[in-house]
Amino acid sequence: MTDTLSTQAPRAEAPRAKPPAPTTWPAFVAAIVVAVALAAKYALRAPPLPFEVDLGPTLWGIFNHSLVATVVIALVVWCVLYFGFVRWKNGERGPLHFNTLLGVVFATLILAPFARQQVDLFKAGDVKGLQADTLKADAAQKTADTQAKAALDAAMAAADGDLELNASVLASAGARKQAKARVAAARQASKDYQIDFADRAAASRAAYLRLVAGHKISAEVSTASMAVYDRKAGVRDLRATHDFDTQQTLFDEVESAIAALDRGLGQGRRL
Repeated sequence: MTDTLSTQAPRAEAPRAKPPAPTTWPAFVAAIVVAVALAAKYALRAPPLPFEVDLGPTLWGIFNHSLVATVVIALVVWCVLYFGFVRWKNGERGPLHFNTLLGVVFATLILAPFARQQVDLFKAGDVKGLQADTLKADAAQKTADTQAKAALDAAMAAADGDLELNASVLASAGARKQAKARVAAARQASKDYQIDFADRAAASRAAYLRLVAGHKISAEVSTASMAVYDRKAGVRDLRATHDFDTQQTLFDEVESAIAALDRGLGQGRRL
């Protein structure tokens, strides 16, 4: 009996349950918050997006601009997280944390500019309505310009042969007299158009000012809209002034040439 008990094999101990890995999620959540804050701050350093953008090129530009910043921000935050806490608690989660930080930072860098655009759009007010009405006003202005220029175009077309100093047109004294009248009419039409252009420009600006005031938009958008309008109007004014000066110079040269023909042909007949 004693020998049997002494030779009996000892019972195998039951395997001990593996203790749960130390939790790291509080520190990881804090790291995500810091990473999002850094990424948002970096993304919002860029100029704000306009209210109307071409999505494809804009998104591609933000994508390229965000690549290096994504790696740098994620790596810096991860190093602090991993070497300061996770390594001593549960180092196996290091790669998972880094990949997650990469995705979160990249998403923040991509979405932050568009989020700010929507916030700015909300604060700005009825920008889309103003833009639609501005397009209508621009179209109406172009139509009015075309109609106002019709008389000038007709006068310039009538004097086309004279302005080219066509010898067959200016051969006789009577023809030259008629040419002078056509050039004088074209000159007057040019002056009338320039005066009408200035009046219409002033009326157009006053109308646009009323249009802007009629929309519920922020003061910043109102000021910016008028600045854009004035900049475009300035370009139109410069172009109109240049065209007027060029036309008047042409008229002067043609009239001088016709007068020279009159003098030269008159002297030839006397001889």
